[in-house]
Amino acid sequence: MPRKLRIQYPGAIYHGAGQIHDYDDNDNPAWAPGSATLVPGEAARIRLPPYAGIVTLTFVGAVKDGHLVNSLPSNASFRSSLVPQAGGITSQLGYLPTPGDIAFQYHGGYTAYFYDFDDNGNPAWTPSEPRVAVGEPLWFRLHAAENWTRDFSPCQ
Repeated sequence: MPRKLRIQYPGAIYHGAGQIHDYDDNDNPAWAPGSATLVPGEAARIRLPPYAGIVTLTFVGAVKDGHLVNSLPSNASFRSSLVPQAGGITSQLGYLPTPGDIAFQYHGGYTAYFYDFDDNGNPAWTPSEPRVAVGEPLWFRLHAAENWTRDFSPCQ
């Protein structure tokens, strides 16, 4: 279920589908265009003005379980894991890349991770497999649409 985002400051959200939502709290607090939502597996980059200081965003909801599918479109997208776990995106979070895929991770600057054939002809991540924290997004650059699937039970 989509959750509505509420922020007290003017700012902007870059939503993974290429949408930008601006928020103005001056005379008529509202998102433009329309409401901004963020569902599990989607990602957003939130930009606030410097005077906002440190802002804590808390997201609350039920953990999804069962057979989960996160559809990643061809070209560029901004996505996160559907499950609240940290780890390697392939070895632990179930993303099965195709040679030529690129994932970008932001930590004060972007690091590019390339999935392609190594010197021995084996598919591998270079420089290493991306590891993400719970809820941390990645920018994906894919040649073709892919599904990031995961069978998950929080009780396991």
